Amino acid sequence: MKKLTIITALSLMVTMFLQAQITPKIGMSLSKNNGMEEELLYYPEAKIPFKPGYSIGVGYDIQISDAISLQPNLQYIQKGAKLSVTDEINDYKYSESIDLNYIEMPVLIKFGLGSAKKFFLYGGPSIGYWLNGNFKFSIENTGTGESDTISEKIVFDENSNRAEFSVQLGMGYLIANKILLDVKYGIGLSDIYSSGDIAYKNRVLQLSVGMPFNL
Repeated sequence: MKKLTIITALSLMVTMFLQAQITPKIGMSLSKNNGMEEELLYYPEAKIPFKPGYSIGVGYDIQISDAISLQPNLQYIQKGAKLSVTDEINDYKYSESIDLNYIEMPVLIKFGLGSAKKFFLYGGPSIGYWLNGNFKFSIENTGTGESDTISEKIVFDENSNRAEFSVQLGMGYLIANKILLDVKYGIGLSDIYSSGDIAYKNRVLQLSVGMPFNL
C-alpha cells in the first residue's frame, strides 16, 4: 500500500510537470505611491500621474486541473512615483520623480474561463526585494525660466523596508495559443518607507505580453 501511494504521488508529479508551461514576458508598468498622494492632500493643484517603467520576467504554469493552474513568476520590475506642483502666484513649478527597481516573485492562481480556456483570471501573493533606486527633483521659476535639477541615488536607512509583500489581481487572454496578453494590478501591503505619520506603499498597474511554451 505504501509503495502504491508513493508511485501514485510520483506519477501525479510527473504528469503535472509534463503539463507545465513556461512563458517569457515583457511589459510596461505604471506606478503610484499612496504616501506621496497623502503628502499632497492640501495641494489641490498638485498632479500625481502614473510613473511609467518596464518589466521583464518569466512565468511557470503548473496545471492543477483543466481550468486551474499555479503560476509562480520571477521578474525584474520598475516601480516608483512622480508628481508636479505649480504655484502660479509665486511663479514656481516643483517636480519630483522616484525610480524603484525590484526583483519580484508573484505566486498566482490562474483560472481559465470558457470552453476554450483562453480567458484567464489571476490572483495571489507576491514578495519583492528593492534592489536600488534614484531620486530626482527640479524647481523652475516660471517667470524667468531659470531651473535647478538634482538627481541622486537612494540611500537606504532605518526607515526603509527593502522587502515588499503585496497582492496581485488581474486577467489575461491567449491569442491563437501563441501570445498571452495580460494586465495585473499590484497592491502593496507592506510599507517601503515611513516618515512621521505617513507610510509609503506601492501601487502598480502592469501590462505585459508573453509567449507560452509547453514542456
